[in-house]
Amino acid sequence: MRFIKEKRTKLIEKQIELRPSLGDDVLEDHNNIETVLIISFTLKTLKLFVIIITFSFFFAMLFKVILEIEHDLYAGVEVPEGDIYYDPNPEVNECDDPAIGYFTKCFELGTRSNGNQLVLLLYYSFTSLSTVGFGDFYPRSNLERLMIAFFLLFGVAIFSYIMGIFIEILNKFQDLTAVLDDGEQLNSFMNIIKKFNMG
Repeated sequence: MRFIKEKRTKLIEKQIELRPSLGDDVLEDHNNIETVLIISFTLKTLKLFVIIITFSFFFAMLFKVILEIEHDLYAGVEVPEGDIYYDPNPEVNECDDPAIGYFTKCFELGTRSNGNQLVLLLYYSFTSLSTVGFGDFYPRSNLERLMIAFFLLFGVAIFSYIMGIFIEILNKFQDLTAVLDDGEQLNSFMNIIKKFNMG
């Protein structure tokens, strides 16, 4: 950081040597401090969004692995006629009974393309982690419920931490812009005094 400041100072000194009028110009920001601050805060905010998307993607893929394990457990398992979950009426949807239906089967995840599955699971992961939960997709089996409860516990902690950092960034930006505004007002005041003293 010190190296960058030294290079920047040398560059400004060189510009003043080439155009001495820049040294007397106190009204214009030749260092572009405000632009640098805006870019800095924009990059910090973008970093937070990348972290949120990364966590959502990680939990979506972890949930997909759990769903594949669950699908392998239930694949080929038929409910015997004497079982309490046996329904002699085949027209009834198994997804209406949470004891039989599970996420992959009820939301037809197996019939979707990989890209469609990724979008669906990323959306489900993001809405679950952010504790919004629209209810269009929801856990069906006990294994899924346990996994989502675990995700929600971490989701609340992660999103609270990220929102705290975001609020801190906004507060710092507001403080710095207030300082810059005060500096501009002080600069204008000093120029008025300079004009009165010279006149």
